[in-house]
Amino acid sequence: ESQVHHLGITQKVHHPVRGDISLVGQPVDLSRTPAKINTASPDAGEHTEAILKELGYNDYDVTLLRSNNVI
Repeated sequence: ESQVHHLGITQKVHHPVRGDISLVGQPVDLSRTPAKINTASPDAGEHTEAILKELGYNDYDVTLLRSNNVI
């Protein structure tokens, strides 16, 4: 942890539940493509429904998967 702070690679982002948090950013500076963390990591399962719909599942399919404890 002290090395991360020494290198100055932490980046603050806002998490919708936890508020402002610090994450470890990219340890290498690239002059033409600087790295920046824009959002906090999603919680487990946060995007499951959106991904399933992108894969062609409809609302009924997703509801069925939920009711059968598949997701």
